[in-house]
Amino acid sequence: MVGGDTILTRTNVPVENPFLQQVPKLGDADLAMVNVETVISAATDKQVKEFNFRSAPRLATDIAAAGIDIASLANNHSLDFGDQGLLDTIDALRDAGVKPVGAGKNLAAAILPISTTAGGMSVAVFGASQVIPDPKWVATDKRVGVASAGKQVIDDATRRLLGSVQQAKATHDVVVVFIHWGKERQVCPTPVQIEAGRLLREAGAVAVIGAHPHVLQPIVADQVGGTDGMIAYSLGNFIWDPRSGITGDTGVLELIFRGPKLSEIAFHPHRLDANGWAEPVATDADRSRIMGQVQRECADADGRTWTPAAIN
Repeated sequence: MVGGDTILTRTNVPVENPFLQQVPKLGDADLAMVNVETVISAATDKQVKEFNFRSAPRLATDIAAAGIDIASLANNHSLDFGDQGLLDTIDALRDAGVKPVGAGKNLAAAILPISTTAGGMSVAVFGASQVIPDPKWVATDKRVGVASAGKQVIDDATRRLLGSVQQAKATHDVVVVFIHWGKERQVCPTPVQIEAGRLLREAGAVAVIGAHPHVLQPIVADQVGGTDGMIAYSLGNFIWDPRSGITGDTGVLELIFRGPKLSEIAFHPHRLDANGWAEPVATDADRSRIMGQVQRECADADGRTWTPAAIN
């Protein structure tokens, strides 16, 4: 199970764990993930940018207590408070028992997937970002940073990620890529998202899961090389500030496997509550509206429309 963009920056919120009201609960899955789009640190090196997110230490422990296994840090806020802020975030998550992915002390650490088992399968999970505020945020052999997925498909960073996915596919039953991409508040994926998603699927990723637009985008099922797979272009906000309209629509993505085969895709509609936390929708109208967003028909780069996945 997967949830979208997650922060906990406000101080006037209840002490209850914000992940425990979702239905189904992420921790009930064999493997659960969210995108942690914030720093968990007391670092003071605030970067010059429009929004800088810093969350309380409880975020790491709340994520762990909810049974969430993996947190992607490949996004445009992981270095909001400099290198130390990112390194502190990695340490906070690891100390709590959560595995961070998509960022690290150097390129080798940032591009390294989480290799784990779930439901008897070997699974590799990557984190990578196409949205990087400053070139100096990109991890190199000697520099702390995030794993780049390339700005314009296809470039050297894209090739590196695709090669890593291919290598992981050779040794794992299932490969998942959590990617930060697209444009904020845009309800359809960009041509770059569509092309990058196709390339990642061809490289061997069974599931490509997107974040950053802060709204829901379509979930598309496909078959590449005889292998069923899917792309969720954006899961929207999950634990955030209170939001109205489409930025408050979200949900829990559930992928069901029979052995290494993706057999079913389910999406459980939620809305952000008064705290900005995802809670199950209360009305049929909300459910219908949100399901319409993840099943929206959009046009590809050639103007052809495609039909999203059959979702339960």
